[in-house]
Amino acid sequence: LRGGLNPATHVEGDQSAYTGTENVARDYANPKIGGYENGYVKYDMAPGFGNEFAQYRFPYVTTSGESGFEWQIPLNMIDRFNELTVNRTWIKW
Repeated sequence: LRGGLNPATHVEGDQSAYTGTENVARDYANPKIGGYENGYVKYDMAPGFGNEFAQYRFPYVTTSGESGFEWQIPLNMIDRFNELTVNRTWIKW
């Protein structure tokens, strides 16, 4: 949590980190759906994040039909994402 997203863990595949609105994060954290972790990290972002990262934001519909957003953050923008993070909190599922 302390250091934020780790670019070294995103050098394979599409070289992107994925984050989303809280309802999207809950979808991925749900052991019956995503199977990634038993919880998720809640990111509080600095003003300006939405504008600066708008090109990486995509609509996402959760398994329960809710609308949300997902950000596909390219490897070269992960450090900037971390700079704009004000606070990180682990939310247990």
